[in-house]
Amino acid sequence: MVIELSANANEFCRRKAEVAHEDVIFDILEVGSSLKPMAIGHVELAAANHPTRTGADLSARKAASERLTVCLVADDEVINRFPESVRYLQVGLIDEPIDFVLVCPEHPRAAKLLSGPTKLLQHRRYHRLIERFALRGIVKEVCAFLSKPKYDGPLIVHSLSVTAAPLAAQVARNMEADLLVNVTARRALEDATLFHALESATEIVTPVKAFAEAFQHTPGLSDKTIEVLPFAAGAEDEPTAFSKTGGVATIMAAGPLEPEFGYDTLLHAIKRVQGQYKNLAAFIVGKGSAENDLRHLTNALELSDKITFTGRLDNIRAAIKATDMFCVPRAPVSFREEPVLALAAGVLLMADEMILCDGLQHRHNARLFPGGDDAALAEQLRWALGNREESRRVASAGLALAKARHTITEMVDHYLRIYGQITATRKTLKLDAKSQGS
Repeated sequence: MVIELSANANEFCRRKAEVAHEDVIFDILEVGSSLKPMAIGHVELAAANHPTRTGADLSARKAASERLTVCLVADDEVINRFPESVRYLQVGLIDEPIDFVLVCPEHPRAAKLLSGPTKLLQHRRYHRLIERFALRGIVKEVCAFLSKPKYDGPLIVHSLSVTAAPLAAQVARNMEADLLVNVTARRALEDATLFHALESATEIVTPVKAFAEAFQHTPGLSDKTIEVLPFAAGAEDEPTAFSKTGGVATIMAAGPLEPEFGYDTLLHAIKRVQGQYKNLAAFIVGKGSAENDLRHLTNALELSDKITFTGRLDNIRAAIKATDMFCVPRAPVSFREEPVLALAAGVLLMADEMILCDGLQHRHNARLFPGGDDAALAEQLRWALGNREESRRVASAGLALAKARHTITEMVDHYLRIYGQITATRKTLKLDAKSQGS
């Protein structure tokens, strides 16, 4: 639902078809999200909406009618890799005195990040050659929006990915606000621009311990508050893996269809086991540059009747729930939420042993193998297909891990505590500055 459209934005809409390949600087389109119900598990929604709160500062603010504004800054990384968790955060805090504003580039799936009354500011895309100039204009318009009387309370700029941090850092600096950054990729330590943005962060959160440990030993970041905060997923009551005796078994892999994700490994593994287990069907979800090669390989391996390429799916969580197994044939270098969704759905997770997901134990709650090794993956497939009851037990342990580490309530409470601590520290610093000035 479009609730306000500036003259610049109207011009943007009129010219959109004419300048599809033009680099755009700072047109902003303001969009409002309607309050739509969100299905996030059998019992998690009620708990997420009314969890036990730990952000005492925010509770006190509610009584004083002072609202916190959180400016969420996202990019393609967020839209493609963990949209569900972003929505859970908003719906979980819908009863708190918090106004969310979400800033992201124009994207056909940008609205998938929204839940509740969050305001969406989409900026047009720009070429990296003019990044500095483009960012300046985007920052100016975002800051103008955040300067409206409605948002005159405390402000936190929350970058949902490290690649969005340069924009978030400039907004925070111009608004004299605190910066919170989610780090979900190793590239943060390899890119000077991203690292500089991290240096300006008040606090850093990451979903896996490996990143936190790396940052704690990195000069320039070792003095930062760094917390491990797992992403959330709505958990099922019971495992769904192999819930039917006999019949066709299904396995899914999802993500960008790029060479580095190793989907060819899964195809070769299925070829190895098809003689013994003919009732196996696979679904490969996503789009990418390797799709044509994967389709050709499927035909060459004579697996066309076994493999379905679905393209992107709007409701990946429901699709995962409908399968027996979820496969990560080669671990990506960045965190993705699909393996967590698989654990929470109670399907059997088969993954590269280097996967970025804490708490996995081979044979206990997952089946792990050396990434890219189709023979090793085939061995895991044979075990799962030949031991369905035992596979269901492993999936049940994976579901228990999701319920222990990836609950919506705990993620929401954790963020609420962080928001409260940041605003409380900011207030204390302001009071100290005033007392010293007097």
